[in-house]
Amino acid sequence: MKKNILLVVTIVSVFLSMLSVIDSFEIYGVNLFYHYSLYSNLLGIFSGAALFICTLRENAGQNLRMLRYVSASMMAVTVMPGLFIEMLINYLSMDMLIWPERVDLFRRLICPVFVVGSYLLLEEGEPLGKSMPLLALIPTIIYGIVMVVLNVIHIVEGPSYLLMVYREELSMLIMRGAFILLTGYAAGVGVWRISEKQL
Repeated sequence: MKKNILLVVTIVSVFLSMLSVIDSFEIYGVNLFYHYSLYSNLLGIFSGAALFICTLRENAGQNLRMLRYVSASMMAVTVMPGLFIEMLINYLSMDMLIWPERVDLFRRLICPVFVVGSYLLLEEGEPLGKSMPLLALIPTIIYGIVMVVLNVIHIVEGPSYLLMVYREELSMLIMRGAFILLTGYAAGVGVWRISEKQL
C-alpha cells in the first residue's frame, strides 16, 4: 500500500514540476536560469523519475536516497528563505503581502512540498550520515557564489532581494552571505533530523 502511494505521489510530483518549469520558461525565458527554484525543481524531476523507476524494479539504493535527500533539502531552501523570507521583506518594505503568481506558486511552494513530504513520510532506506547536511549545502553555495558575482558585475539584478549585493556595504554582504548559508544548512539539518528520527 505504501509503495503504491509513493509511486502515485512521485509521478504527480514529477509531472507538476515539469509543468511548472515549462510554464516558467514561457514567462521568464532565459532569465529563469538565474532562479534557484529552477535547479531545485530540475533535481526533483530527475531524482523523482529515478525513484519511480527504481521503486517499480525494487532496486532503489543508497545513492538514490542520498540524491533524494539533497533534492528535498534544496526544495526546503526554495520554500524557506527563497519564498517566505522574500515575501516578508516585501511586506516590511511596501506594507503589503505580495503572493506569488500561479506559476511561481507551483515552482516555489507546491512542488517543493510534494518532494519534501514524500521524502519525509514515504521514502525509506538506510540511515544517512551526519555530514549529509553539508553535502546538501554545496549546490546552494555554488549557486550563491555564481549569482553574487553576476550581481556584482551588473549582469543580473537579483532575482532575490538577498542577492542584490552591489547596493550594500561589505558588512551587509557578509551578513547576507552568512544568512543564506545558515538557512540552507538549517534546511538540510531539519530534513535530515526528521527523516532519520533524530529530533
